[in-house]
Formats: sequence, C-alpha cells, structure tokens
Amino acid sequence: MVNISVIDNESKVEKLLPQLQLILFRVIQELVNNIIKHSQAQHAEIRFGNSPNGLQIEISDDGVGYEDTKGGGGSQGIYSITQRLKAIGGNFKITKRKSGGTKAKVVLAD
Repeated sequence: MVNISVIDNESKVEKLLPQLQLILFRVIQELVNNIIKHSQAQHAEIRFGNSPNGLQIEISDDGVGYEDTKGGGGSQGIYSITQRLKAIGGNFKITKRKSGGTKAKVVLAD
C-alpha cells in the first residue's frame, strides 16, 4: 500500500474550467496508477502550486524510479498524458530522482 499525501499551496486549481479540471484529474489518476502498479513506493506526494508560467503540479514517490526503456517514448500512459496536456497548452516532464523514486511535473500555462 502506498501512502499518498496531497498538498495545495494556494494553487487556485478550483478556479479552472471544469473541462480543464477533468483533464488534470485524468493525468493525475494515470500517474498515481503508475506509482501503485510499478514504483514499489511506500510514499507518494501530489503537490499543487503556482509557477511563473501558471499552475504547477508535482507528483513524486520514493519507489524504484522511472526508466524510459523506449528511448523517449515511454509507455502508452505517459504518451497519453503528454498528448492530453499538449491539447490544453500544458507540458509534462518525468524524471528519476537522484535520491530515489520518480518526479513528474505538470505545468499548465495561465
């Protein structure tokens, strides 16, 4: 079982249009599903905040880390996340943390 914490640093995500909220929900759902299925993590964190470019969401875990074994393509789920975010003017990056685990960063421009 993964212990998941959710932190909102005054992100104002609730002021987004319902359609954008749904897309972000689906993105977060896919990332959390990947953590549960693949990461072997004990803890995960979803952090909402603001960046100079707009809304920022970081999803991190203390698992085994993400390895892009397909040379930039990743899984179908990662591809789907990237396409969903591109459609709404957002971007996405996933990296293996030096301290262990994975960090995914979603930015949605204002």
